[in-house]
Amino acid sequence: VLRADGKDFAVDEFLEKSSLKPLMIYYKGSKSFGENISNTSGFNVGVSNAEFEDLKTQINDVIIFLKREKEELKRLVEFANIKNVNQRIRRNIKLRG
Repeated sequence: VLRADGKDFAVDEFLEKSSLKPLMIYYKGSKSFGENISNTSGFNVGVSNAEFEDLKTQINDVIIFLKREKEELKRLVEFANIKNVNQRIRRNIKLRG
């Protein structure tokens, strides 16, 4: 999942002209993740449909996404009031012991 947000980020304005298709959009002051109030506005974009256990496919999907969306991601990080843009690869890890 790619996540982008900022305290005063105009998420709708950015997405209006974006090729990115958000899985989720959230707004500062609204409830997000249960009862928590969000202190930022932003969105999440899916970059892989691979299973949690399939790390190799997740990594390949991320590389393809980054190459395909390079110009749009450049526009995103330069957009006014954007504070955070990060990519997360999800994986189930079993701890021993």
